[in-house]
Amino acid sequence: MNGIPLCFAALRSSSGSEGSERGPSALQSEERRTMAEPTKLTKRAVDALKATGREFTVTDTEVKGFYLRVGKTGEKTYGFRYKRRDQTRRMKIGDVAVMTADEARRAAMDIRAAVNRGEDPARLRRDERETETMDDLWALYLERHAIPKKRPRSVDEDRRLWRLHLSPAFGKEAVKDVTRRNIGRFMARKKDTPIAANRAASLLSKMMSLAVNWDLRDRNPCEKMDRYTETEAERKALTMDETKRLLEAITHEAETGSEGGALALELLLFSGARRGEVINATWDQFRAGEAGSLVWALQATQNKQKKLNLKPLAKGISARLLAWKQKNRAIGVNWVFPSPKNPQQPWSDLKSVWNRVRAHAGLEHIRAHDIRHDFISAAVMDGMSLEVAGRFAGHANTATTRRYAHLEEAVLQDVADRREAALDAARNAVSAEVVPMRSSKPNGG
Repeated sequence: MNGIPLCFAALRSSSGSEGSERGPSALQSEERRTMAEPTKLTKRAVDALKATGREFTVTDTEVKGFYLRVGKTGEKTYGFRYKRRDQTRRMKIGDVAVMTADEARRAAMDIRAAVNRGEDPARLRRDERETETMDDLWALYLERHAIPKKRPRSVDEDRRLWRLHLSPAFGKEAVKDVTRRNIGRFMARKKDTPIAANRAASLLSKMMSLAVNWDLRDRNPCEKMDRYTETEAERKALTMDETKRLLEAITHEAETGSEGGALALELLLFSGARRGEVINATWDQFRAGEAGSLVWALQATQNKQKKLNLKPLAKGISARLLAWKQKNRAIGVNWVFPSPKNPQQPWSDLKSVWNRVRAHAGLEHIRAHDIRHDFISAAVMDGMSLEVAGRFAGHANTATTRRYAHLEEAVLQDVADRREAALDAARNAVSAEVVPMRSSKPNGG
């Protein structure tokens, strides 16, 4: 099939969802529905309609055929009804949750115009629905969801998952033909790459959820599908010796290799930031804090939290950053770590610098991202709560910080042990000072 089917194009030009033709049994069911008093369907009128425990329909007084269906539990859906060769056609336009009454009315007017031209929009959409492929859904997912709503890096990851995993398995399948059995077989074939399989399944589930919202299929086949168990590696802070060797190696890199790269690794180590946040850091993100220290303010568009994340920095690393800025002042360059080849671009990667540093330190098993884990682990072990540690680290989801719960449990256990020791000491001290009570009777009594 060449290009995007007409119904996909219709989705792009309207906020409405696609509909389908109803058969005789459906028409009989329609007749049993309650028909409410016709009214002009405005936002206020739609909001005022409440669930009655029975499905009912409200027709619009402005556009013939335009109506609102209110379900038994209160769900509301716009639709359009017309006759073709003595048969009634009903088409879903869209849910109230995703489109306004005005948007739905405009879509209804377009359908009415097509009917007046002698067309049969419901049958056309039904026929097209038979030919929609997952490749078409992928294109629509990118255009309507991923690109406008997700970060570029996340979109790139979606593209990679689709190219390597989902497209070969499902690309040519009709959207309506993807089943739980298909997906189960796909997951079974990916048993050697369970994490990649889980990520691909999550992307597929989102696409199918949107397909349901867009009325391209009836339900999401990924719901309640089993995923591979992902065992989180234990998050441990570096030992004192490992930390010492790492700092010495960073100092050696600053003196003999890349001073900027070494400082970038220091910023990773002292802030717990992500590698991408460090190499893309700009001077306008930093402001003066307490007593000469800096506060690193990552805006909502610059971190995974999607909200302002403030990272107060200690005096030492603040001073080294300010000295670096003074030493490398360049007109028009806002990058903290500009590319050595092109100062107008940020440093592309720290891989070569990191490989030299960890080799010098004898820590080849440590990844650059482990520095971030070390920061969080050390903070939790030092008594910081998971909530505060997660906020400082910029975790978008509290479940991410819960990975360090075993460390917080160790801290709480230490608190409990200290409390018991204090109470035992108090008990023993009281026992040692007990003095027998004097008798109240007089001598010889």
